[in-house]
Amino acid sequence: MSDDLDFMPAAPEGKDEPASTGAGKGEGDRAPGERAELPTWNRSRRKRKANVKAEKEDDAFQRGVRKASRQVIDTPKLVIGAIVITVAMIAGGVALTNRSHASDAEAARTLQDATAAIVRGQVVPPEEQERLGDSIKLYRIPVFTTEDERDTKITEQVAAAKSAGRKKVEQDALLVAAAQAMQAGDFDAALAEYETFLADVPEDHPMRFAALEGKGNALEAKGELDAALASFQEIAPHTSDYYRAMALYHQGRVLEALERSDEALAIYQQYFEEFPREEMATPMVRDRVEALDPDFAARLAAPPPSPFPTP
Repeated sequence: MSDDLDFMPAAPEGKDEPASTGAGKGEGDRAPGERAELPTWNRSRRKRKANVKAEKEDDAFQRGVRKASRQVIDTPKLVIGAIVITVAMIAGGVALTNRSHASDAEAARTLQDATAAIVRGQVVPPEEQERLGDSIKLYRIPVFTTEDERDTKITEQVAAAKSAGRKKVEQDALLVAAAQAMQAGDFDAALAEYETFLADVPEDHPMRFAALEGKGNALEAKGELDAALASFQEIAPHTSDYYRAMALYHQGRVLEALERSDEALAIYQQYFEEFPREEMATPMVRDRVEALDPDFAARLAAPPPSPFPTP
């Protein structure tokens, strides 16, 4: 859910909404014991006013929802690949539910629920759920009473998808299981799931790059840097390959960890030769270049020469 999302206060029953310049009903105008009106959408789409009081009273649940929307940014680098995979699997689940085969759709929905719980699931204590009441449904995210309840539900749904008898769904479930293991810090289990997936799919499978990235991350977490480097090199060996930019960034990182800084810098230079325009990995590569070779970084930041002659 976007942080930009604003709500307009509901008008009292039987009255029109107050104009944007008029005074609304204050806190002191409510009768004792009268329940505050629930928020409603601003259907007029006019410019919303900043609700300063709501911002100050922003509760833990709302902050949790916003945190979930920024999870990829805040997640440690070894889990980024896993998060990307789970998001991709949600999209895959949506696509599968549109198929005509009911069994495919049912299995895909089970897997989709699991990925939603991994990526966006929030733990909200029972007393907080009672306080929020029906308004909790506005957030449209999976809500669990405890972390154990969330983990158990995910495990059950992934296991069901892995034994659904639908090959494509079962393959996707391997990636989701690997992502869950990565988030839990069980890198051996994640590596096993990635290896099973890679052994079961053809070379041109659209999610093969994600499994190779996850495998590399798991190996890196285990300290097996040479093997991790080999996995990242396998992601996109050709300049025209999808995910080539991120693959080069991963290679440079691992080369630095192996104390092969000259080779890492050569990879980063190759990155800017192949991707002169901004890519997803560009800011991260630029940061590494600044640390390894400030002069080269300065040349990258310099404006391009003017095509017109100097007067």
